[in-house]
This record gives sequence, structure tokens and C-alpha cells, in this order.
Amino acid sequence: MINTNNVTIQIYNNANARKSMKVHYLRKETDRRKFLQMCSTVLELRAQRIFDQTGKEIIDIASIQMGGSYFISSGEEFNNYNSNFQNSFAESKQLVQYRISLLGMGSVGKSNLTTRWVNNEFFEDYSLTLLDKYTKRVMVGDQQCQIEISDTCGQEAYTSLRTQWMKDKEGLIFTYAVNSLESFEDIKNTLLLFQQLFEKQEYVPSIVIVGNKIDLGSERVISYDEGKQLASQFKALFFETSAKNGSNVNQMFTGLIIDIIQQKENARKQQFKKVEEDPQNQKQGWCSLI
Repeated sequence: MINTNNVTIQIYNNANARKSMKVHYLRKETDRRKFLQMCSTVLELRAQRIFDQTGKEIIDIASIQMGGSYFISSGEEFNNYNSNFQNSFAESKQLVQYRISLLGMGSVGKSNLTTRWVNNEFFEDYSLTLLDKYTKRVMVGDQQCQIEISDTCGQEAYTSLRTQWMKDKEGLIFTYAVNSLESFEDIKNTLLLFQQLFEKQEYVPSIVIVGNKIDLGSERVISYDEGKQLASQFKALFFETSAKNGSNVNQMFTGLIIDIIQQKENARKQQFKKVEEDPQNQKQGWCSLI
């Protein structure tokens, strides 16, 4: 449990607020000298003065409030630009960016899943490229999200790049076609690569396994239960979709984004807990970056 004598605040470099925001966890009893030492280290300046978002100079550290925004100066007066910046930041602070990659063989419908969700479009003939990127903003609950989707080429010539396409992503969509046993086996191999890549990592991307082309029911060779069993094996979400008629496409992307948000929140709580339990932080009793 987080000690009630601690606060979380946002601090900025007074001279360049837009590029300098840091979130900090510190104890209320921190004295001014230690607080300024912390700001100097994190913002890489010689901190001497503290202002709130209205420009009022903070002398008494005890007046710092949970969730507040404070501008740190190396001696200069309050930058009036920060007042306008703070208003614009308040409007956009809920926007977070998540990066997603689609993986799977060529012709399983990855590009059409993306264009169906982003633009509500479907193309019977889609030219194959190594990598396309799409962006879409969505609201999930009260969270505004900007989703960047990397639609990767699935050709065998590019198999060696699959590990690269899985790195630095918050979400991964492993796609096969329900009318293609080869694409289903290919996804199994890619999932094993995923498992090897992240088995020792603290943060693991959210994953969903997608069986596409359910509109081709008479050609199906992979059953729903087979796909579901594979998803259970790798602790993944599972959806069957049709990019052609839009079936379950929105539900699949929304489900993945919700899982990403939950994964991020769980990771944040674990990191926060480590800060609270770190003997060094308890001994020093003043701050830790989260």
C-alpha cells in the first residue's frame, strides 16, 4: 500500500516545459534542499526556484499538492508561456500512444483487417509491401488512445524480420486464415519466436490470435476450437474475424487495446510497489523517478 505521506507530482523545466515533463513520487516531509537536488538531477539543470502553474513561487515544500504541476527554474522568473502550455496539456494529457504489429503469412488478410478498422474499407486486390503504417485515434473508456499499426509483409523472404517487428510494441496481432492450414502452422512458429523473445522480460506485449476469413465458411480447415486452444496455450486473446464483411474486427482491436491498457496499469503498479519497498528510498526518504 502506498504511504499517505507520499505524493505524485509532475515537474517541468521552466525554460522548456513542453519537452521536459517528469512524473515523480516523493515524500511530503522532503525539505526544500533535497527537493531541489532531485529536480536538478532529473531535469539536468541547477534548480533554484519552484513555481506552480499560475506562476506563484513555492517557498514552503509542504504546500506541494498531490497531482500538481510545478515548474523548476535555475534562477529565472516564471515563463509566462507555461500558463498557456498547461491549459493545452490539460486538454490532451489523456492521449497515449500504443504501437501494434500484425504478423502472419501473406494473403491472410492483415492489410484488410487494418484498413477495415481504420477506414472501414476492404480491397479485393491488395498490393504486397514490406511494411505499411496506419494511425487511428480512439476512445476506450475515458482514455484517448492514438494507435499506430504496423502492417507487416508475411512473405517467407522476410521471416528473419519477425523478431524485429515484435520489439518495442504494446500489442501484437498474430493472424492466420481459417481456410489455410499453412498459415495456422506459420503462426505457431511465430508464437514460439515471441515466447523466446519475451520469456525473460518484465514487460510482455498484449497479444491476440486472429482467425480471419470466416466469410469463407465452406473452405474452412481450422476450427474455432483449434484457434481457441492455441490462444489458451499462449495466454492470448482470441477472435475469429472477416475483414471482408467487418465481422468482429472492431471487437478484436478494442479488446486488444483494453488489454494493453490493463497491462500498462499492472506494470505501473508493480513499478510503484518496487519504489515503495526499496530500502534505499525509505532510508533517504525523499524521491524516486517512476
